[in-house]
Amino acid sequence: MPQLPITGFCIALAVFLGPSLAAGDESASFDTVGAQYERDVQPLLKQFCLECHSTEQKEGELDLERFGSIAQVRGDLEAWRKVIEMLEEGEMPPEDEPQLSDIQRQRLIRWTRAFVEAEIRTSAGDPGHVVLRRLSNAEYNRGAQLARCRFGLRT
Repeated sequence: MPQLPITGFCIALAVFLGPSLAAGDESASFDTVGAQYERDVQPLLKQFCLECHSTEQKEGELDLERFGSIAQVRGDLEAWRKVIEMLEEGEMPPEDEPQLSDIQRQRLIRWTRAFVEAEIRTSAGDPGHVVLRRLSNAEYNRGAQLARCRFGLRT
């Protein structure tokens, strides 16, 4: 019997501290991603990408020079999705430019994927109140017609 109050306390503690612990994991995740960006990714971008994808050049409408910090990186998720696509398809860097080694390419892809996934996890959440609405007669009849066709029902 003495364990019942302790169990209740543990459950209450988990309920109240769970959200704050999850927020701590999120910031820790971005601290790690930010440190990796400064240590591993920025030097690769400077060496292989900024000649064409700088603020002045912007080839392919992609300016990687503007990402000086992880906070700026977080501002444009779509650019990093484009980076992943180009790297995985082997389109960047172009054949006539210096190439990343396989290790460098994998490091850049791995970091970019980790960043995009962390950003998606951060912005995922409750969509809010979802309003249910009634079907119109036309929608109901069409659904019934499709169900009859699909299941071989006759009226």
